[in-house]
Amino acid sequence: MQLPRIFIHRLPQDDPSKNTAVKMARFGFVQLVDSVRHLPRGGSILLDPTAKSPLTLSDRDTVIRRGLSIIDCSWRRAVELHDKLPRVYFVRRRLPLLIAVNPPPHYGKPYILSTIEAVAAALYILGFRKEAEAVLRLYKWGGQTSSA
Repeated sequence: MQLPRIFIHRLPQDDPSKNTAVKMARFGFVQLVDSVRHLPRGGSILLDPTAKSPLTLSDRDTVIRRGLSIIDCSWRRAVELHDKLPRVYFVRRRLPLLIAVNPPPHYGKPYILSTIEAVAAALYILGFRKEAEAVLRLYKWGGQTSSA
């Protein structure tokens, strides 16, 4: 099974050496883009924590055809940034309630996922289980996530 195309617009709000999106790009799991304008439009899925509808398996075909987009930013600014994006360009989906397992300060907190956790969760929900596990193996703590 082939990994769907995943696009991440990374805002430089943290240390690039610790950024999970940068590491995923280095290993070929995602493509980093310079601007929101470079994210695919016209029906592609954007993970948006403010969206009303959750990502489901029924979104799989759209993600395969159009890709999955994510904005990598500080959680303190996530709502503000997503509210500024034009509503017509993307199909917005949120992830269900998930608990972060990335190292502190977010460990054990609901919804406050790292970008790699969000990508892996989206892949898992969309039926790309092996690919989700491969992404998580990039970090030691990735093995703490369980699909039991």
